[in-house]
Amino acid sequence: FRGTFTPDGDTLYFFKKVTEGEEDYRLFRSHRDGGPWSKPQPISLGGDYSDLYPAISPDGRRMVFSSYRPAPGDTSTHPSAYLWIVEREGPTWGRPVFMAEVSEWAHYHSQPIFNARGDLYFNRSTWNYRGHSEHVSRWDGEQYGTPDTSAGWLTWRNRIEPGRYLYETTPGYDGSFMLLAIGERPDSGRPGPPDLHVSFRSDTGWTTPRPLGAGVNTPLTENFAFYGAGGRELYFVR
Repeated sequence: FRGTFTPDGDTLYFFKKVTEGEEDYRLFRSHRDGGPWSKPQPISLGGDYSDLYPAISPDGRRMVFSSYRPAPGDTSTHPSAYLWIVEREGPTWGRPVFMAEVSEWAHYHSQPIFNARGDLYFNRSTWNYRGHSEHVSRWDGEQYGTPDTSAGWLTWRNRIEPGRYLYETTPGYDGSFMLLAIGERPDSGRPGPPDLHVSFRSDTGWTTPRPLGAGVNTPLTENFAFYGAGGRELYFVR
C-alpha cells in the first residue's frame, strides 16, 4: 500500500498486508544506488507489531507511522491504530514514541503525509471505520501539537455533487492544489471505486475538482496518493 520516499528519492518505505483477512501489516524498505530497486526488506521498529502508513518528513529526520502496537494509557475495548513518531539516528531509526497529542482513543488513524513545510496531515475514524475526519498538526519545536481539522477537507466534504462520494483528500505538496479521491455513488448501495481528482487554489478559493488525466484513472480503484522527493512526482496505488 502507500509509501514514502527519503529526501534523496533513493529509498522507498511502504507497507503491505502479511496476514490474509486480518489487520496485520508490516513496513518494508527498498533502495536503489544508481541501478534497479533492491528486493524489499522488512524493517523493525522495536517489536513485531502491525505497522502501516509510513511518512517521512521533508528533511528526512522523522518518520510518522500508524501502528496497532500497545499505546500507553489506552483502555479502549477495541484495538485501534494510533500515530507514532521515530527519529533518525544515523543509518537507522530510534525508538518509536507515541504521539499522544495527535491521537484520539478508540480511533483509527491513517494516511499520515507531510507537506513541504513539514505539517503533518492524517485521517481519523472510529475503530469500526465510521465518522471519517481529516486533520493537520504542526511542529512546535518539540513535538507535533494538538491537530486542527483540515481546511481543505472541510471545503469539499459537503460540496461534492449528488451521485458522487468523497472518500478522502490529500494535501498538495506545496499547498497550491489538493487531491481528492471521488467515486460514483448510486441512489442506494455503496459508492464505486474512487478516481483521483485535483482542485487548485485560486484567489477566490478552490477550483472545481476535475479528474486527473494521462491515464491515471481506470475502472479500478485509484487511491493512497503520495509524492516523490521534493514533490516532483505523484505516486498512487491501483
